[in-house]
Amino acid sequence: NYGMINMFREILQNGLDEINKKESPATQVFVIYDEITNRITVGDNGRGIPHGHIIRIFSDPNTSSNYVKNKGEYSSGLHGVGSKVTNALSSVFIVDSYILGVHHRVEFRDGHPVGEEQVIKECEMEQGTIITFIPEEKVLGPLSVTCEEILGLIKLLLPINKIGTIIDFEGKKKDGRIIKEKLVNIDGLTTNLILKTNSPIISPVMIFRDTGEMKVEASFTYDASSITSEYDVDSFANFCPTTGGTHEKGFIDGICK
Repeated sequence: NYGMINMFREILQNGLDEINKKESPATQVFVIYDEITNRITVGDNGRGIPHGHIIRIFSDPNTSSNYVKNKGEYSSGLHGVGSKVTNALSSVFIVDSYILGVHHRVEFRDGHPVGEEQVIKECEMEQGTIITFIPEEKVLGPLSVTCEEILGLIKLLLPINKIGTIIDFEGKKKDGRIIKEKLVNIDGLTTNLILKTNSPIISPVMIFRDTGEMKVEASFTYDASSITSEYDVDSFANFCPTTGGTHEKGFIDGICK
């Protein structure tokens, strides 16, 4: 299950990268998940995958749009390895790319393309990318990821992205129930702080610094209702959730000292 969640995160963050890039028109991402089939679809209204290069981009190394970064540009990836690994670990992996109303598609099976890149007559959207995949249980083992787990990761990642970012989620439970939720990043990094703090002693203290090559953003407060002396931290590096690390330790040491 952890592997499948990571596969989803890799594809989701590609869509969120589109929203964070200045040259991209992207404003929102949508996610569709079916608990019965483990089928996940992630779409964005960004630049689309360059036509004629879809197979190469999802198969060859160092083909990510993040591989050469401009100063002051931040994203979750570099080499594009995450999407390639997700492709390799999926029984089905489909890429639909829309550029100026032209729709191209490549379908992969077990990481290998089924035929060449196709031009599709039907065009559901003017601009963007839709990726659909089904994780391979023969590799990952039995899977039982729930809609709530997928939605939980979305809610964790959304606040560290651009203010105003929209993620539409639709999930189908094993009992047939449909879950729909529209999420909008309104409060940014302080979102999780607001949700987990019951009786704040002070308003959130916010720290921000951007050198053009490295950026840090942090927010903290003190909770009078906390029954332990432990601290509760959500930390990230390059837009990816982290557990511990020098960035987290340095932050706590900085407050304490």
